[in-house]
Amino acid sequence: MYDAERARVIDGREVREDGGPLMSGFDPVMYDPVEFGRRLRGARMTAGFDSADAVSRALVARWGPRARQSPRGILAVERGEQPIYIDQFLNLLALYEPHGGIEFFYGATRPPELETLKRAMKRDDLWP
Repeated sequence: MYDAERARVIDGREVREDGGPLMSGFDPVMYDPVEFGRRLRGARMTAGFDSADAVSRALVARWGPRARQSPRGILAVERGEQPIYIDQFLNLLALYEPHGGIEFFYGATRPPELETLKRAMKRDDLWP
């Protein structure tokens, strides 16, 4: 929900007080979308992909056309402007192989939920 009283302008675009984008209905409970996007972009760059277009092509080459993500969508997620679906996240995680695996993204998790997420990720019954 847009809240004009909490808005401010950074680099020519309106953002929330905490630096997140202003958009209707996108305010995730579990993670900070701006920090998540920074980490996702860092993982992309570290993996050697200098453009979102290269990532899109690599996803299709590795898993076929159903794995395709639009370069614009990838960049929107990296800017914290758009949510990411779990299948998209898992594809990018497998493609980028960031140091620490999924734990690389723990820093984007909001503090109250981080411990819950850590416990859930260590449960033996979640993984074959």
